[in-house]
Amino acid sequence: VARRGTCSVALLFLDLNDFKGINDVHGHAAGDRVLCAIARRIEGCVRETDTVARIGGDEFVVLLTGIQSREAVSTKVQQILSIMDEPLDAEFHRVDMPSCSIGVA
Repeated sequence: VARRGTCSVALLFLDLNDFKGINDVHGHAAGDRVLCAIARRIEGCVRETDTVARIGGDEFVVLLTGIQSREAVSTKVQQILSIMDEPLDAEFHRVDMPSCSIGVA
């Protein structure tokens, strides 16, 4: 895709820090709901033409297409990091979202 046009792509690798604590404290069912909520939040930050995938455990990748600049990628990374700060309710317990590390290629 990137070679055919004048735009670039960016691959984001997201790793949730200390996610194991959510499973330990609230149980695996609540942990699964948190992972689904995280996926929905990430999907809400990107365009329909971008791709969000969980690759296992507490790791996600995001493929951003049609990138015009590095600043656009940086803005998207900051947007994703900011939504990770919002707590959520999982299995009737308020859960603080785990912090997130993001690598970009």
